[in-house]
Amino acid sequence: MLNIAFRRKELNSLESNYEYISERIRRIRNAHAIETDPSIRFKFEKQLQDVEEERDHAERDIERLEQEIELLESGIIQPNQPLHERNPYRVGGGLIGNYVIRKKELRKIRNLVDTGQHVAIRGDRAIGKTTLLNQFCQEKSEEDRILVKLDGQRIRDIKDFVKRVTRKIDKQVRIGRMDNFDEDDIEELLYDITASRKLIIVIDEFDQLTKKDFDKYFFDLLRSYGNDPAMNIVYIVASRTKLIDLPTLRKDQDISSPFFNIFNTIRMYPFTDPEIDELLALAGDRIDLFPYRQELIDLGGHFPHFLQMACWEYFDQLSHYGKVDRDRVRSTFQDRTSDHFRYITERGFSAEEREMLYQLIKDGSIQQNYTSDQMIKRGYLINGKLFSVEFDPYLRQAWDLSSPQP
Repeated sequence: MLNIAFRRKELNSLESNYEYISERIRRIRNAHAIETDPSIRFKFEKQLQDVEEERDHAERDIERLEQEIELLESGIIQPNQPLHERNPYRVGGGLIGNYVIRKKELRKIRNLVDTGQHVAIRGDRAIGKTTLLNQFCQEKSEEDRILVKLDGQRIRDIKDFVKRVTRKIDKQVRIGRMDNFDEDDIEELLYDITASRKLIIVIDEFDQLTKKDFDKYFFDLLRSYGNDPAMNIVYIVASRTKLIDLPTLRKDQDISSPFFNIFNTIRMYPFTDPEIDELLALAGDRIDLFPYRQELIDLGGHFPHFLQMACWEYFDQLSHYGKVDRDRVRSTFQDRTSDHFRYITERGFSAEEREMLYQLIKDGSIQQNYTSDQMIKRGYLINGKLFSVEFDPYLRQAWDLSSPQP
């Protein structure tokens, strides 16, 4: 963690330097715009070329360090770890690279975006929403598109939102900084850059925006931009919650077309059996995880995030010791999933679902009805049991069975 903290401090320094360089570019451009002497204008142009090259280097350094931090946090690499020893699985965050491709969901996103329709990706925690967004964003970019990807957890306020959007646009189409902006400036910029290109704004953890300093007017503005035929803008958002249920968006009821109404929802569900096989195959020729397939499913169910946690531990032990210490695996898995299980337990279930799970733990059986069918579809029940052998003892401890209700 110390190494990650050091990298984050370094990243903050690089971002501050990037902003300083961008401010220099803005001043040079302003000076060049009002200068009439050709010789001095030429000097400004040469200076601008040098500073813009310096900014390009700064951008590449930021992107390199952001990816390194992501890999360190995920557990794919350890500091100074040789490439051939790296574990292909991750224990945190959205996956990148040659991971299991959700072909059906990706195809739906492409089709909707190509026809100018907005997309809302919804699914439970650890279901693969971030990974799906990463896969879409990593596809080959087309010249007539500008792609902006944001993390709703990192955006502080509206000013920060605009700053991040314009910075990412500026990397693809030079527009300069917009620190002192107003609505007319933003609108003029959007009309200009979307005249010949499609602007795709991807927001992960979109539900986090509604918990911050973003009022109803902000979402009304996003809706108006997204609905304006003269602005070629498409939104792709990912959320754990239905957009209609998000607090700020519920206040939208006084306008004729609420923000959530502009989206086409793609619901994400756990891995299918073929997708689990794709996940196991990532271990390559060096480690064969297929003999442990059922053990891995017993731990992680069909949830991508929990499965990769289990795969990471099995791969690590097999590559270093040639065998699996199952007690150690379960202990590590418990540590890594406890916060996730707590979130799921406290926020992931309706009252009816909680009651059904309580009866399952207490009596060992459930009645087949709409609630149980939905829990099977969402992956929390497999063959009449909880999806993970570790989720059962967690719930037993979290829900004191001596009490009548969970």
